[in-house]
Amino acid sequence: AELDRSTIERLTADLVDRTIETTRAVLDAAKLAPGSLDEVLMVGGQSLAPLVRRRVEEALGRRGRSDVDPLGAVALGAAILGEAMRRVEKGRAGVRLSEILSLPIGIALRDGSMRRVLDRRTPLPAEKTLSVPVSAGAPVGIAVFQGDAPVADQNEYLGGLHLTPDRAGEIVLRFRVNADGTLHLVARGPGSAPERALTPADSA
Repeated sequence: AELDRSTIERLTADLVDRTIETTRAVLDAAKLAPGSLDEVLMVGGQSLAPLVRRRVEEALGRRGRSDVDPLGAVALGAAILGEAMRRVEKGRAGVRLSEILSLPIGIALRDGSMRRVLDRRTPLPAEKTLSVPVSAGAPVGIAVFQGDAPVADQNEYLGGLHLTPDRAGEIVLRFRVNADGTLHLVARGPGSAPERALTPADSA
């Protein structure tokens, strides 16, 4: 099949829109205005697309650099970082990489809203506990979401836990997000309620 540039740009416009939204969100999070940037470095194969370069330049008000190989830059940066981290492990000067939570994680409440447990930009690994009151013999469902929307089901559903406590009290939820971004959730109920675990892949 043959595709001309206008067709390709029409089919990928929504993806480019998301790229621009993400770029603006990153600047907002860092409290930076486009005019405060010294340079714009675009890497990755899709940065070669005229539509991508045009939209980024329109959004930031400046042209991206063209003297850096967009296909090799990511691999080169990963190699440099890997060597720096290896030096740190051997006790020499190097670079330490700190991961953060890209979006908040929380649970759905009865009214449909989301109660945040771990906030955006929380350094990883991270751990937090939350207590939820329960009644004896009443089934309890915990739905876990990730996202910024105040309404739970407008965020990404990560998974859920279900248990039935044998007496009234509190369920203690322990959220742990590892450095690789994997969420592990354990719920422990009153009495003889068993321990449950949820480990959705690529959750953070």
